[in-house]
Amino acid sequence: MIINNIDLDHPDFFKSVEDVLATFQQASNNSQYLIINNDDEYCRQIRHPNKITFGMKDADINGTIIDKHQYGFIVKVNVFDSLFEYYLPFTGMHMIYNFFAALTVSYINGIDLKTIQEKLLNYNRPSRRMEEYFYYDNVIIDDYAHHPVEIKMCLDAIKQRYPQKEIVVIFQPHTYSRTLRLKNLFQEVFANVKLYLAETFTSKRENGNKKLDQEVLRIFNKAKQFQKRDLYSIKKMHNTVILFLGAGNIDKYIKNLIID
Repeated sequence: MIINNIDLDHPDFFKSVEDVLATFQQASNNSQYLIINNDDEYCRQIRHPNKITFGMKDADINGTIIDKHQYGFIVKVNVFDSLFEYYLPFTGMHMIYNFFAALTVSYINGIDLKTIQEKLLNYNRPSRRMEEYFYYDNVIIDDYAHHPVEIKMCLDAIKQRYPQKEIVVIFQPHTYSRTLRLKNLFQEVFANVKLYLAETFTSKRENGNKKLDQEVLRIFNKAKQFQKRDLYSIKKMHNTVILFLGAGNIDKYIKNLIID
């Protein structure tokens, strides 16, 4: 089992981050190995007799960033006192942690870690994870992130990859409960971003609610309410990263920008 980070999420079910932590502990008890991010304060609290840690600090598998640029990172990794160097063609610190987790799995399964670099260069991201389209001098990005911690990681990765471009976000909140419970974090992560706010995508445990819609709008009071007609002005933007963000169906509008 791999645990990369633990945060309060699904607040309609979990009352606190301690509840989330207890659930991860229960799941870990049923796993043969626990591979865990030692840089995450809650991850460090998970107990397991066969725990292998990774991270940038004190960990069984620990790394150092040698170089960082708009196309990725060069990292040096200490794997139980054996040193390796890799070029990671990804942006965003979260991708380094994802790599460390995958490297740990490779180590456990006896894969020659010297063969990993070639596989990195040919790696294809899953859909809706920094999935890119191009329209003139604009970059259109589709990403599934819907928790403020994920969103911050996504925005940081975009700023690293496209430092000279303005970022415009079309965000579709995912559930009223998450958005209202984590409102301060959402306000913080979008503080300096030009934001269009789409209608909240509700879950099976929630139904559309006009009163809650108004509460969500008050959280993002500086955002422009997104309507399909806004795509006409968005399409005229130049040298911009246009980010469609959320776990619902906001990605359905991308075709309106990339197809004339």
